[in-house]
Amino acid sequence: MNDTQHTSQGNDTLSAASPLEAAYLASDKIASSGGMGAAHAPVNGTKVNLSDMCAKMLAFTFLALWDENAVELALTDRKVLFVKTKQVTVHKKRENTQTAGAQPLLSAIQDGKSAHDAVYAWFGTDYENPWAFVVEIALRDAERHGLLAEDKGGGLKAKLGALLTGESRVHPVAEKQREVDAVADACAQRWKQFEAEHSDLAQQLVKECSKAISGRKEASSSMPVDYSPPDF
Repeated sequence: MNDTQHTSQGNDTLSAASPLEAAYLASDKIASSGGMGAAHAPVNGTKVNLSDMCAKMLAFTFLALWDENAVELALTDRKVLFVKTKQVTVHKKRENTQTAGAQPLLSAIQDGKSAHDAVYAWFGTDYENPWAFVVEIALRDAERHGLLAEDKGGGLKAKLGALLTGESRVHPVAEKQREVDAVADACAQRWKQFEAEHSDLAQQLVKECSKAISGRKEASSSMPVDYSPPDF
């Protein structure tokens, strides 16, 4: 099996959760460990790398669309200033998706363009903290499905603010723990299978998602070039 072929992996466990939500729940299993810009994984509080977590949340959305046969992903060559590099080229095979929460990304894809371009377009605009924007969508989905709760009261903005300052963390709703674990395990299993079968494609996909997220950081003269996202 090469990087332009795959076998669709239907999974009823993941069908109700959005890919962003599923990957957020599985972040302790698929994201690299913490460091600068660490995030607390919602299932057990383990510190993971925020940038890697968000990139894999979006990469998993591409994978979900691929499994649905809504897109095709191909690792292709491109030249930048006479230097040959790789990119993930996305071919759109349909305009609509049955995958929960994935329609905005599918709509942002331009056939034959890169995964980076699709994620950049998906944001629509720059944000002070684009990583928080990605987490916000996943958290909103998980709360709507009754899978996650957050200790601090108030609306979603207050909850995200508490996460950013380290005042509070999200956690699984007790009576939904088994469902949370099932979604996280199914996501991790599918992602690791993808990495094993298409390691170069998976690595490049995550790289492009990460670069696109960073590219949506609002320009600020006070921010250093090596700016890292804040802790969650």
